[in-house]
Amino acid sequence: MDVDALLEGLDPDQRAAVLSDAAPLCIVAPAGSGKTRVLTQRIARRLEDGSADAGHVLVLTFTRRAAGELTDRLRRLGIRESVAAGTFHGIAHRFLRQRWEDQHRRAPRLLVSRIGLVRELAPTAHSRRAGTSTAQSITTEIDWARSRGMRPDDYLVAAARAGRRTGLDLEEVAAVFERYEATKRERRLIDFDDVLALLHREIDRDPAYAAATRWRVRHLFVDEFQDVNPLQHALLEAWRGGRDDLCVVGDPSQAIYGWNGADGRWLTQFDRLHPGGSVVRLRSSHRSTPQIVSFAHAVLPDEAAAPAATRADGPLPSAHRFADASQEARGVAGLVRDLRPPGGRWSSIAVLARTNAQLEPIADALATAGIPARRRDRTDRDPSAAGALAELRTVTGRGSLRAWVDEVAGGTEGDEAAPIVAVPRWLLEAASDLLEQDPTADGAALRHWLSTGGGDDGLRPGEDAVALLTFHAAKGLEWSSVVVIGLVPGVTPHTSARAAAAKDEERRLFHVAATRAAHQLHLTWYGTRRSPFLDPLDLAHEPTTEAPPDLRPRRAEAPADPVLVALESWRRGAARAARVDERTVVDDPTLAAIAAARPKTVEALGEVSGFGPLMARRHGARLLAAIRPALAPST
Repeated sequence: MDVDALLEGLDPDQRAAVLSDAAPLCIVAPAGSGKTRVLTQRIARRLEDGSADAGHVLVLTFTRRAAGELTDRLRRLGIRESVAAGTFHGIAHRFLRQRWEDQHRRAPRLLVSRIGLVRELAPTAHSRRAGTSTAQSITTEIDWARSRGMRPDDYLVAAARAGRRTGLDLEEVAAVFERYEATKRERRLIDFDDVLALLHREIDRDPAYAAATRWRVRHLFVDEFQDVNPLQHALLEAWRGGRDDLCVVGDPSQAIYGWNGADGRWLTQFDRLHPGGSVVRLRSSHRSTPQIVSFAHAVLPDEAAAPAATRADGPLPSAHRFADASQEARGVAGLVRDLRPPGGRWSSIAVLARTNAQLEPIADALATAGIPARRRDRTDRDPSAAGALAELRTVTGRGSLRAWVDEVAGGTEGDEAAPIVAVPRWLLEAASDLLEQDPTADGAALRHWLSTGGGDDGLRPGEDAVALLTFHAAKGLEWSSVVVIGLVPGVTPHTSARAAAAKDEERRLFHVAATRAAHQLHLTWYGTRRSPFLDPLDLAHEPTTEAPPDLRPRRAEAPADPVLVALESWRRGAARAARVDERTVVDDPTLAAIAAARPKTVEALGEVSGFGPLMARRHGARLLAAIRPALAPST
């Protein structure tokens, strides 16, 4: 593929970001501006024009889903050579394992359940419920300290100076932190932060190893740069070694992990920290309607101009007040039931909340209404994967994961045509994705990769169900319709946000939730006081919305749009052939836009917003053939 083909369908700012020869380069990309597409096209452009070598590219992301989506897109663009892409922890662990193997050193065991160890060591964490909550809070504090390179004896002073308000006795946190570090040494364990710190130390202390590592990673790309914490940044700088070949992408308006140590200043002050570097700003939102973009931006604490929305006008964000939380849950179920168009998919709708606890009554109300819903769960805790995950402990030796995948995928042993072990599809796909990045992986590498973002987002591909997620978990995702619930003071913004910086982060978090919606945004609260984040709306009159009296499943439903049905069938086949998530091929809003446009030619298909001429030329013939029978007049 030539470079001109890569640029088709990009707006002027996206083109500038893809073509820029500046180094280092920072791409500031607001929600919906197409940052993944730009990052992918930029990598592809550099591989095509020879300014980068695929074997020396390293792309750092914060989830496997993001890394997988990027590599899938590169493959669909015709890039045959694989690039290394993964999370900070996953990539760092791969480098460390190779380092230990080369030096014939016995690798320490990875501590996957930090909360479990903290609960064991915390004197106040005895009851199951209180223990988990306390252990989680203490673990968060340890993570915050470790991300800044602090030792336990540094924590008390630093936490007081930073105004950490946790509801915990800080002296107890410091004591548990000290016991936590000592216990790891005694049991020869390392945690995720140790992985980053140990690799940084290896590079820092051994000039020969540093030179070899930097030769291996010559072209660095970092996604979600606003979420990088000091420890991750230190490792990134160790990899970089002062060289200029660095490209970062991020959005200061989506900086929502400051509570956990992330420091957005590396993004916002990029030009000052990298003299000679350049900043390219994407100034258009291609995801959401102008009404949603305007509202979501009005909530932000800064005064920067909102991106220009390129989608057609849509309805204003809609606010709904209910008498109490119970009525809100029933009312949200009614809203969701009415949001799905005839023949549409439940998976085009999401319900987002500030905390997981708020989603419990929503899940119950949706179940009563017969509406399928899905929650985000860690895939490495999937009961259906227990046997396979246990067996992975025996999959040892360099490259052994490949043989295991081939064996279980074949499903036979000897002459017996029977499954060897129950392996969920998502686990096989995760293993295949890891092997594409690291052909030498073993079972331990896959287990670690899953626990550090290697698993999917917990929302099964192809499953037609409403997504129930927290604001944090929804980051990076999008739906046609979104319902944001529980917008009452003390929850949104959260009562723990007392300092000015924390309050600003709460605003950015709500901004993230609102910008997940492409076409419809509904906002709900209950009682007499609403969140101040709703102030940009004209709510002079706040009539209470009545929850539907009957939430039983509806039996009759209008017939599905045959063109949309045909498009979904085509997408399923294309995703299956490419071994990717259906939404990676074409997202739901774009699929709906194609159905509404009913194109009959490749040129008309290329004019559909979100699809574009490049995708039309690549997929147009098969897509049009798939919908042609549905477009034919009935006889």
